[in-house]
Formats: sequence, structure tokens, C-alpha cells
Amino acid sequence: MLDIRETPQYQEYSIFRHDYFHKLLAWKDKRVIKVITGVRRCGKSMVMTELCKELSKSIPYTNITFLNFEMLENEELQE
Repeated sequence: MLDIRETPQYQEYSIFRHDYFHKLLAWKDKRVIKVITGVRRCGKSMVMTELCKELSKSIPYTNITFLNFEMLENEELQE
């Protein structure tokens, strides 16, 4: 998986949300649904990308599902 933190765009424009990331990580083994909400472009997808990367260190990447509903290929899932 691409380490997004290594891209110039990430390093120049992104703020890593340590607090949110660590709060989600602390709940990773709890059998509850985790929901991330916020205004557009506040970093929700970045936090999830980082979380997926961290989770892939301990579980198979094929067991991780990440859906971006703004991508056209996921359009049928919105209905």
C-alpha cells in the first residue's frame, strides 16, 4: 500500500490528526461501529487511510474495507 505520508502533497498540505487517529486505534478491537463525521475536506479520509495502513500491519489487508463514496465506481452503493 502506498504510504501517503511520503507524497509531496501530503507533506505540504496535510495535518496529521494524531488525537483522532489514536482514539480510533484504541477502539479497534471493540465490536462497535466507528463513525467519523465532519465538514468537507477536514481530514476524515486521511485519518481512515492512516488507520488502514496501521491495521494492515497486524491483519491481512484483504480484511480491510475502505469505501470512498465520491468515486464513480462506488456510485451504485449510494442508492
